[in-house]
Amino acid sequence: AAPVKYRGVVNSLQDTFGFIERADVVKEIYFNIIDMQQDGVKEDNSGIQLGDDVEFIIQTRSGKEVASNLTKLPPGTVVFEDIGTEWFRGQVLKPLDRSGKYQQTEALPGKVKYRAADRSEAEIPFGEKDQLGDFTLKHGDWVKFIVATDRRDKLKRATKIELLDESFSVSDERREQGVVQQLKAEGGAGFIKCVDRSDKMAFFFSECLDVSRKLTVGDEVEFTTAPDPKMLQQFLATRIKHLVPGTVKFDIIIAQNILGVVAEEPCPSAWAAVSPSKSPSANGEASPMKEGAGRIVYELNSVQLSIPVYAADCDARNPPRLGDKVQFNINQLKATKETNAMNVRVLERANIELPSNSAGSAETSPASTPTPPAAISASTSPSSAAIAVAAAANATAASDSDALSTSPPPKEKKESRLGSPQRGYVAALKDGFGFIETLQHDKEIFFHFSHVEGKADKLEVGLEVEYYVYSREKGGKVSAEGVKVLPKGSIPKPMVKEEMLYGKVVRPLRSVNPDQADYCGLIVSKSEEGK
Repeated sequence: AAPVKYRGVVNSLQDTFGFIERADVVKEIYFNIIDMQQDGVKEDNSGIQLGDDVEFIIQTRSGKEVASNLTKLPPGTVVFEDIGTEWFRGQVLKPLDRSGKYQQTEALPGKVKYRAADRSEAEIPFGEKDQLGDFTLKHGDWVKFIVATDRRDKLKRATKIELLDESFSVSDERREQGVVQQLKAEGGAGFIKCVDRSDKMAFFFSECLDVSRKLTVGDEVEFTTAPDPKMLQQFLATRIKHLVPGTVKFDIIIAQNILGVVAEEPCPSAWAAVSPSKSPSANGEASPMKEGAGRIVYELNSVQLSIPVYAADCDARNPPRLGDKVQFNINQLKATKETNAMNVRVLERANIELPSNSAGSAETSPASTPTPPAAISASTSPSSAAIAVAAAANATAASDSDALSTSPPPKEKKESRLGSPQRGYVAALKDGFGFIETLQHDKEIFFHFSHVEGKADKLEVGLEVEYYVYSREKGGKVSAEGVKVLPKGSIPKPMVKEEMLYGKVVRPLRSVNPDQADYCGLIVSKSEEGK
């Protein structure tokens, strides 16, 4: 009788032997590259390649089964499983470990929970080749997939797995944005210029969620950072998703229609785009140019501040001059929290006249007095201190002219430091400023990011900080300066009684009810029975 012929796929090759995955049972079978058969005929299988579909017979030699008489079949002849057409939705219970930290012993180590066709809750495994892409999957991710059924043992597995967008809305992962800055084809990797951090972020092409698209320089993307398993204290961009062009913004307008006074003019020769918002740093490697920056003084929340201004952000036909009253927006780079004045518009020219110094002049014409500025409605108005600073700058610039005359500048607003350094907790963070809750938990103190020691973008709500309290003359308001982050645990924890109490909230936090005078909430204690 003719020997029974079997089929399979070559799944392993060594120098002198290999293995075939059989199509009839879940089992591998050994074969020799150069095979001396029992009848003395030499069989040469050197033409067999990994992944070839083959047909063979089985011989028993020394008590072991060996594949012999191998014949190549057309690709796709051998089919191990039936692929379904219905798409299912489920959640990842066990993702694959791609870090190599744990040794995989299962052929299908991943697992997904889903509703089966009969609406019953079921679990289904998946392997390394079952994702559409090699991106990172996480526990709890929502995915869609189809079911493949092995013809040999009827085992089902999830395949053609795609990550659904809702995974990001239900997870607690922090998604960041950026622009692809550099690609290295030989390593399958690249770098992303990040919106919220100054350092660029490395990534691998395999982390792109859309396998139908290739990443190119300039692509706007969204991603999640994860520790690099091969380099300590380094991070990689993972789960990279393409964004619609124009989505990524490296800067943001944090205040509009601010009034101020020009204390230093932007350099007239620097009418190129040197603004941080328009410089290569917005989507390239160079840092914002500082050369040619002018300065505007203004007041925000009773705190005197100054801000750089660049010629590129002013009207070239009507550039601001020393002492001019201007209106502008405050722009902030998200990565570094640096600010600069944008959309600067001159509202009122400084009324300063230089007297004639010609030798034949018998008398010097007195300089006219500046016209009082008209009332202008805006979100914030410049303080007298701001105008004073500008006037002082005018006096310095005109030190060589002994006849310069302006209206007497108002007295500078006084400020003084109150007592020794204080401690508290970061209670709130806004764009460019924040608030510190005192140790007494009775109020919050304003601080500006420019008064933080170190990088303000590293601040988080709840951090312990040390600061000095400064009092301003105007309105008696105070602010925190010299804000320094303390090591965790620097502020002793209060003693807490283990007794469980019951009560009723009779006054919420002021953050819940901004109209109330008291900062703290209030709970009235009562017994467990409600008395």
